[in-house]
Amino acid sequence: MLAWLVWLGGLGALVLVDYVLRVSDGDIKTGGVPDLLGGTLLVLLGGVSLWLLHQAMRNILLWRRLALLGVQAAVGYALAVVIGITYVCGAGIDCF
Repeated sequence: MLAWLVWLGGLGALVLVDYVLRVSDGDIKTGGVPDLLGGTLLVLLGGVSLWLLHQAMRNILLWRRLALLGVQAAVGYALAVVIGITYVCGAGIDCF
């Protein structure tokens, strides 16, 4: 549970900071968190979350643990994509 709180809380904080930076700039389409910094933070949040998940599942057999980590990593990635696209389109930053 802590791993999911770290992942979703960090993702939410990143979106909030990006939005505040864009609004304070005066143009929603420019500014925000730089791509390299945002991507690096997402990779770090994902790594910490997966490590926390791994630690929480120490008593599970290795192959089951790896399968559970893989499934949860895929779900976390999918959630990040959906949240990111919803934010970008919903805030009017860019859309398809």
